[in-house]
Amino acid sequence: MTVVVVFLFLGCIETSDAKKTDDKKNDTIKKSKLRPEIPKEIGTPLDYLPMQIGTTWTYTIEVGEVKPIKYEEVEIKNGDKYYVQRSRKSFMPLLGKKPKKSYLLILKVLKKAEKQGKLEYPNSVELKVIKDELNYYDDAQQVFIAATSSFNFMAHEVITYKEEIISMYNSAWGGWDTSNEPNAFSAHIIFFGKPPQTEISLGENPQDKVLFVGQEPLPINKDIKALHFIRTVKPREKTEGETDSALNQGYEEHLWYVKGKGLYYRTQVINGKVSMTWTLTDFQKAK
Repeated sequence: MTVVVVFLFLGCIETSDAKKTDDKKNDTIKKSKLRPEIPKEIGTPLDYLPMQIGTTWTYTIEVGEVKPIKYEEVEIKNGDKYYVQRSRKSFMPLLGKKPKKSYLLILKVLKKAEKQGKLEYPNSVELKVIKDELNYYDDAQQVFIAATSSFNFMAHEVITYKEEIISMYNSAWGGWDTSNEPNAFSAHIIFFGKPPQTEISLGENPQDKVLFVGQEPLPINKDIKALHFIRTVKPREKTEGETDSALNQGYEEHLWYVKGKGLYYRTQVINGKVSMTWTLTDFQKAK
């Protein structure tokens, strides 16, 4: 196994409490010595991330045997300093006595985005959340797909957060000088243009990593070829005396991208049990 370290100016991901971090984030890319190359017919990375203004995705989200979890590393800015909070959340619609099993999510490309949170990637768009029955993006002020244009192609989902979320973190850390209005954002890898069996993790102590498995038949339609990625999130380390929580669990997310349509199918698995699936049920590409 060959380990290559590169640097991306993304902000920083380091610890779960209010410690200052550097602006520079280490990206560790692990490559198998015998990894296969990408067949030319697969196309380019941007073929799998439609970004035309007006493009719309409709997903049906099915909740599985266990409740799903969402993990993000939120950077909070105050003045010229950045602090990181590792955030794990459940979803409010699932906390009732008899939650439903199926939820609708509709996303639409709103406009080109020159800046995405703290990033400034050239191939980037802002998404509009049209419908979000599961409250997956309920704390988001803006949602972006931020992509590079170099041969080391990489795309992130970037979220900026609502003021009440920023205020919550400020309060949790004892309050800050707010003469410079703070902001908050998160960014994690959703797609990259590397050969199969390449794994990327961010930072010196990464809590998640993304593996590109390769091109495979789509699990729900074997006639469709898709690019398969796996995002693995580590379990949260408990402190001494802390009681266990379902939110502390690690999980895997399998993401399948189809050429010309983007993310087509997604599953989250916790301890071997499916917690949710996303299925693309309607796709409208802007003309």
